[in-house]
Amino acid sequence: MGKASTKQTEPPLMECGHTANAHDGDKVVCAICCPDPRSWQIAESPDLSGRVARCSQCGRRTTSSMRLPFFEYQPDQSEDSYYCGCRGWD
Repeated sequence: MGKASTKQTEPPLMECGHTANAHDGDKVVCAICCPDPRSWQIAESPDLSGRVARCSQCGRRTTSSMRLPFFEYQPDQSEDSYYCGCRGWD
């Protein structure tokens, strides 16, 4: 029996700016921005080299990554946004 892959793939960036965080049937979607049509449209992946993301709740900073929870690419700002879990996950 083969070994299960543990490689985590990056969620795609949606046209709304968030990474996909839900599924609608077999399609990925941004549940934050629904019903905006951009929340169903996959965008081109940006180059995040040298970018920083700030937690939208507590301000904690980390290296920008499409794998961050609730990541939002903000190309017109100096920092991207994400949620670090500081206020819980419920």
